[in-house]
Amino acid sequence: MADRGFSPEFLAELLQSRNQPVYLVQEQFDDISYYQCDALRDINWNGATWKANGHFLDFQGLTESYDMQIPRVTVSISAVDQTWIAIALTKPYIGRPIRIYKALLDYTMSVITSPGLIFEGRMDGLSIEDDPTAGKCVLVMECSNQWADFSRKPGRHTNHQDQQVFFPGDTGFQFVPGLANLNLSWGTTNGSSTVPGVQPTGDTLSTVIYD
Repeated sequence: MADRGFSPEFLAELLQSRNQPVYLVQEQFDDISYYQCDALRDINWNGATWKANGHFLDFQGLTESYDMQIPRVTVSISAVDQTWIAIALTKPYIGRPIRIYKALLDYTMSVITSPGLIFEGRMDGLSIEDDPTAGKCVLVMECSNQWADFSRKPGRHTNHQDQQVFFPGDTGFQFVPGLANLNLSWGTTNGSSTVPGVQPTGDTLSTVIYD
């Protein structure tokens, strides 16, 4: 659709010779959502206060193309505030929703009609870029939209982290990395054993499996 789902009022204001555009970013975690904007002051919209505290710096990677592409967007957030450092280190963020809106403001700094949703996706990764020399610390949030699933291989990983996504608290795969020390001997024996088919050799477990 040519109007991208924007309201007629939004499109009319967008065509004006002068307007006040701002971007609103919502990061949604399991227990809390953070609302930020790049306006000069806080913006009230959709029942939330979008904070103009300077944490939201910018975003990159959002472009339009005639080709079928999977957009990957990076959102930069100031990590000078230790709150965001704690989020990166403690909160589960993989697959959590993130949304970016474009809003237009009137002369009273109020939102004109409903902002347009220009990106909706999920968080893929968080990294901290620290530069003490320049006095800069930035949290970089990597995001992709729902079409990224088309490039992923089906199935699950047999590790503790993947198991927690589907069954929190289940420790069934907690010791999977230790299975690398399991030596399987197919159809042969390596000495005597009190347990048929099992030969303990030091820290390595040799298991005899017959066809």
